[in-house]
Amino acid sequence: MSYKTETGNMLTKTEAIEFLQIEWKIENVEQQLQNDREKFLNKLIFTAHEMVPFQMLFIGKLALIPPEERKVPSMAEIDHMCMSGNGGNCVVINMFMSRLLKALGYSAFVCRATVTSYVFNSHLIVIVKDLVITGDLHLVDCGLGLPSFRAISLNFNEESPVYRDSFLQYKFIKLDGKVLRMHGDGDVVVRKDRPIEDLDFICGKWRRFYEFTIETLECENLEDLGPVFSLAYLPKLKPRAARFPGGKAVLLNEGNILSIEQEDKTLKTVTLQSKEALQVFKHYFPSISEDLVQQAYSTWQKSRL
Repeated sequence: MSYKTETGNMLTKTEAIEFLQIEWKIENVEQQLQNDREKFLNKLIFTAHEMVPFQMLFIGKLALIPPEERKVPSMAEIDHMCMSGNGGNCVVINMFMSRLLKALGYSAFVCRATVTSYVFNSHLIVIVKDLVITGDLHLVDCGLGLPSFRAISLNFNEESPVYRDSFLQYKFIKLDGKVLRMHGDGDVVVRKDRPIEDLDFICGKWRRFYEFTIETLECENLEDLGPVFSLAYLPKLKPRAARFPGGKAVLLNEGNILSIEQEDKTLKTVTLQSKEALQVFKHYFPSISEDLVQQAYSTWQKSRL
């Protein structure tokens, strides 16, 4: 069955339930929603990490289009990218998740965040209101390219519990009016000898990954997000992808660095040859269009010449 909304209108509840039951093989969606909305939301988040790959390939494809003709995806295109299994970046995946959750009756909105790992970089997350009790807030992030398999309660005073999903340990803290996502054991970013002032925030083994303040963004299209969706760096963008089949990480970074989660929850990393990368996508990311993969690698290779 093909799923593609024809306009930017919200998905209907019937469309959302049909999609989840047929394509994502989640049974008795409406009954599960009635029984325990928080438990079902966590199941949905875990399944999204399996079924919707995080990938930057589609942005590389935009580099082939003349600048004056480039445009960000419409809401209908975003729905199709995620429902077809092609996936996308944080903006695409979390915008889709917000739309899907609203269709299912959750009170959800997208929210800007700022990643602080290498440079200041825009990110998009989802906030769900009134999940357990009226007035509570939970964070949903299926577009990180890193494990975040549950709805995180933001109703703590100073610090959340410590979470462990896949290979990564993380927690959240509140500081100076902001919420910070902190990474501990399993952090994939190599620490610098000298932290960069303002960019790096480190407390013992914990390093800030991103931060945000809670704000509502009612978006009719991605242009409303402004700098969250930047096209300025298209030509030299390195292919990147991530998914979590069965909750185990498969990460492709820098175009040729493959990391596979082992039974002990550590990552085994290998460097791929050019031809191997295409085979890796066929094996580990079979839902991503082969044409999209080939175009992204062709663009990247040309940018290195």
